[in-house]
Amino acid sequence: MFVILPIGHDRPVYDRPWLTIGLIVTCAGLFLASWLVEQSATRDMMAAANRIDAISSRYPAARVSFTVDGVPDGIDAPIQALVDPDPGRAHVEGDAELEAAMLDLVSAMNRQPVLRFGYRPAHPTVLGAIGHAFMHAGLFHLLGNMLFLWVAGGVLECFWRRWAYVLLYVASGAAGVLAYHLSAPGSTTPMVGASGAIAGLIGAFVVSYPRSRIRIGYFAWILRFFVGSFLVPAWIVIPLWGLSELAQALLGANEGVANWAHVGGFACGIVAGGIGRVMGWIAVDAGYDHGPPPVVASVFPPPAPRAPAPPGDLPLPDLSDLPPPPRVPPERPGP
Repeated sequence: MFVILPIGHDRPVYDRPWLTIGLIVTCAGLFLASWLVEQSATRDMMAAANRIDAISSRYPAARVSFTVDGVPDGIDAPIQALVDPDPGRAHVEGDAELEAAMLDLVSAMNRQPVLRFGYRPAHPTVLGAIGHAFMHAGLFHLLGNMLFLWVAGGVLECFWRRWAYVLLYVASGAAGVLAYHLSAPGSTTPMVGASGAIAGLIGAFVVSYPRSRIRIGYFAWILRFFVGSFLVPAWIVIPLWGLSELAQALLGANEGVANWAHVGGFACGIVAGGIGRVMGWIAVDAGYDHGPPPVVASVFPPPAPRAPAPPGDLPLPDLSDLPPPPRVPPERPGP
């Protein structure tokens, strides 16, 4: 097993990144709230699905007379098999029960936060285009996105104007939605996560501050545990990440991950950062960007190096021949 993640950088940040902290707290709070709602909705969905299965077994000819749209791809086929909207079809026994169970299933599905706030290209909504950036599919999805947001967002918030930082975040999220929509315009699978917006921050980071060094943490298990970190220039590791996302998007090698959203957001960030550099809008740290790299001040600083142990083969000095220290007479009291 091998895990590698960016955990920091060597660029000093001179103020609390309150906007970045606010985004992290908001996403974490909404994730908790959505998880609670999802548990209730999932229980109701399972109960309705079991009813539908039982009714279909009891009445194989039963069908529902209304269409069911927007169902996720994984369960769309079995649901559509029970739909017959032909107005001339004669009703048979079990139709009423099946329709009631199907309505309960659709109602429970509509309460699922991922389906309600996720962006579905086949059924685009303004709520989905905005709300998807605050929903996450799982705990590790949330933690990964928030780690990337903390590493890149703090620097941009420090050296960019805050309104520009917010504009970049929103524009990159919109670019990610557009890229995902164009890659699969007929998909009903909802896209959730702030990955597109955060990818834009990463793109702007590497264009604005390419001399920064990213601290990469690693965890490996090869007969024993290996844990550590190392520094890599941003102009090397971030473009490699971007090319990896593009390759996965083109090959479709990572099913379940919206790689095109990452590519779209990343491209938006590169363009924004490039415009900022050309126009001279990007603030820099004179002590860092025009001089030698400073002492590493990463988000998670590495442990201090240990002092080297003295060599064991050097002889200890012989102090036996040293003369004794001179005796100082005691002071006499005054007259």
